[in-house]
Amino acid sequence: SYVKPNKIALGDWLKQWLKDYVSMNTTDRTQESYSSIVECHLIPSLGKVILTDLQPQHIQSYYAEKLSKGRADGKGGLSARSVVYHHRILSKALGHAVKMGVVVRNVADVVQPPRVQRVTMRTLTPEEVTRFLEAAQETEYYVYFSTLLYTGLRRGELLALRWRNLELVRESLTVVETAYKLGNGDYILKEPKTAQSRRSVTLPPTLVELLKAYRIDEELLRIQLGVSLDADDFVFIRPDGSPINPNAVTLAFRRIIGKAGLRSLRIHDLRHTHATLMLKAGVHPKVVSERLGHANIGITLDIYSHVLPGLQEAAAKKFDRIFEPDAS
Repeated sequence: SYVKPNKIALGDWLKQWLKDYVSMNTTDRTQESYSSIVECHLIPSLGKVILTDLQPQHIQSYYAEKLSKGRADGKGGLSARSVVYHHRILSKALGHAVKMGVVVRNVADVVQPPRVQRVTMRTLTPEEVTRFLEAAQETEYYVYFSTLLYTGLRRGELLALRWRNLELVRESLTVVETAYKLGNGDYILKEPKTAQSRRSVTLPPTLVELLKAYRIDEELLRIQLGVSLDADDFVFIRPDGSPINPNAVTLAFRRIIGKAGLRSLRIHDLRHTHATLMLKAGVHPKVVSERLGHANIGITLDIYSHVLPGLQEAAAKKFDRIFEPDAS
């Protein structure tokens, strides 16, 4: 496994990897993310190290520096989760170097990234859901946020929903695309990452009625503008017909939770709220997993393990009642 020594620096290799491999094998969003980490963090800290001279200690010191930087200069250091992401990118780049015969081994394989602490998710109670929707009702995003809560869809999945994928008669919608915006302003639509993410979600009757009224309003608006509502149009759009910027949705969400008096809440927590409330209502975890588009039920059970103890207790009591004598 002899590899002829060369003087290529890690920074040069990372640039070449981004150009020759990442650009052809990943999505635009992943390319943007990888490029940002490489250019803003990895190259400034490790870029001058000759690739064949790179040692595990170089990488381990880099992780420690990123985690503790805030203590030294007064600025916030990176979280353990962010540093683990750096580790994955660097490991992928070095693994590709091994495949290309540039180095003998991937030194990142023997480096221990920081341990990521499990984040306690914030979910809304039924009373808080009511407060949130009451605050949202005064905004243009009321139907959008109601749909997020009632379906458990991701932000980008709902922004990419078209009228042809919304079956109000059958009371269901189908997720076939997800939307996001790159840093350069490009609006991107792509297929879901997994086959399970491409799914059909049944709509609660309350949401169906809300969406029917919303469609009527949209049709009347189009008539006033002199255009017709097309099946390929997005369900949620700006007044001029252009797609909604995902960041605009997040900003609107922050204003709403502030008005509702709900703190420390992310827009993704609406998805967690949907799943948690369904599980507590006795819906089978397999059904919840399918609605969320998880790759398998194990992911659902792991994320919502905090809900399971209460479900276990309720199940045990139900089983006990099976053997109770008939009161009649």
